[in-house]
Amino acid sequence: MANNPVIHFEIGCTDTETTRAFFDGMFDWDIGGADQGFPINTGDPNGPTGHLVGLGAEWGHYVTVYVKVDALEPALEKAGALGGKVLVEPIALPEQGRFAWIAAPEGQIIGLWETV
Repeated sequence: MANNPVIHFEIGCTDTETTRAFFDGMFDWDIGGADQGFPINTGDPNGPTGHLVGLGAEWGHYVTVYVKVDALEPALEKAGALGGKVLVEPIALPEQGRFAWIAAPEGQIIGLWETV
């Protein structure tokens, strides 16, 4: 059985307030403000967490999921061996973990997350 669950999702945009208002209005999600990093509470205590991020200018408007991995470097090597490529090298978030982005052979973007 696989041990790589989807643990987080991210919604990228250029206008965080408009995007926040849309998803809150559409799904009744509780979305925190900028001072909190725009965390998204979908109302499912067992579901993945999420957040909005204003990276639309760099990455476009997107939605991506983060998959938990035991260690980033072996996962990135495996992605390359399977025809994928690394888009974002590992980045540490103090006291939380590290993440990286990969692209599958057809271009789908997936985040990888390594917990501390």
